[in-house]
Amino acid sequence: MIFMNLQRRKVVEKYKAKEENVTLKKILSCLFHNKYLLIYYLCITLWLATSTSTLTLDYFTKYNLNDSSLVGVLMAAAVLPMMADALLVQGLIKKFGKNKVMIGTCIFYMIVLLAFNFAGYKNFSTVVIFMVLIGLSQGIFNVMYPMYTADCIEYGTWKSGERATGISFSVQTFTTKLGQAIASALVRIYSGRDRLCTECSPV
Repeated sequence: MIFMNLQRRKVVEKYKAKEENVTLKKILSCLFHNKYLLIYYLCITLWLATSTSTLTLDYFTKYNLNDSSLVGVLMAAAVLPMMADALLVQGLIKKFGKNKVMIGTCIFYMIVLLAFNFAGYKNFSTVVIFMVLIGLSQGIFNVMYPMYTADCIEYGTWKSGERATGISFSVQTFTTKLGQAIASALVRIYSGRDRLCTECSPV
């Protein structure tokens, strides 16, 4: 915050963008002509809407592990790898390429969730290990998925001749919040059912 405020007073833009009269019709036209942007963020919304592993930790520790105080431990096990991913992703992309890292991460994530489902939660150490692996997978995905917005913008520019950067990143922000809101609502609805007490798992 300190450094950003210093920049606000000292840094001056060298080039100023030419002002254009952008109408709502033009914005919507650019949006709906970019099919890959819409398809991609529909998938992102569905993914975020079903990413409930951290949202269910309160219930999971209370009813499955019988110890609500373990929430912090499991949350740390998931979040710390996500923080480390921010440092690792650039090197992985340089070595393997963006698409291979993304596809590999998705496959690894699915394998981890399936393995966790069959492993169960009787052994707490096993639960922690799986939460680390889940956090590692989600962290890479979280860092990488906005990168594809730029690719969708390039496609839209080629398709329509208009570079709709603002609306494209607005779609990214909107779908992220929408997916997270749906996930929270699903957890809230499901948590009211009695069977959660004995049958829930964080995946």
